[in-house]
Amino acid sequence: MMTALLTGVNRAYPYAKEEMEKMLEHIDTMYKVVHYASFNVSLHTLSLLFQVSDFANSVSDRYYISSFIIWYFTKQLIFCLTF
Repeated sequence: MMTALLTGVNRAYPYAKEEMEKMLEHIDTMYKVVHYASFNVSLHTLSLLFQVSDFANSVSDRYYISSFIIWYFTKQLIFCLTF
């Protein structure tokens, strides 16, 4: 259900840029979702975070660190399952 919600927000985001202040209030919550949710939800959340950061012209190190952590641990999990 979270994936469907994030998909809708990602699609509607370009049309709701006037409400940027409300979105910026929830950035920390979205980063928490990245680290605690499933892989698919994490990817959707990272996509939304990139759109928000790109609009504000401030793609931070926090975004890149989060995406690397998701990629690294998924790769480690796949590696462990193959052996």
